[in-house]
Amino acid sequence: MGDDFVASKEFVSLMQRHVRECFELILSKNESFDVLVNMNFVRFNPPLPEHLKLTNEVALFALSGYGLSSAKLINESLIFETSFGEENFCSSVSIDFSGVLRISIDKTTLLVNLSLPPAKTSDEVQKSADIFKSNPKNKEIFK
Repeated sequence: MGDDFVASKEFVSLMQRHVRECFELILSKNESFDVLVNMNFVRFNPPLPEHLKLTNEVALFALSGYGLSSAKLINESLIFETSFGEENFCSSVSIDFSGVLRISIDKTTLLVNLSLPPAKTSDEVQKSADIFKSNPKNKEIFK
């Protein structure tokens, strides 16, 4: 019963509103913050080069300085610019509100998202698998 509740459309929608409102308040006060995310709900534009790809299921992004000043809310996503690696590869990061697991400032947790968003469609899963298979290092796994 509990899993059904946290996966319900109403609860997922409620948590997305809370995530949006929390981001709105933080951004209006120009507060540096951290956001822990499910990487299935994160996109990079341009995509990260292979050697910089994040392979964990979750990642922690710390927004301050330029990343914070570039942050904006569009539709149901937090979007900001940042750089990765020693070469400072620049990319725009887009995080769907559904993928936000936790928002915190310093060591204080402001929000924990307990909702279970809908699973990805088979097309999205296939696209993800194709990307995974395109990496020569992963070809051995599928033999």
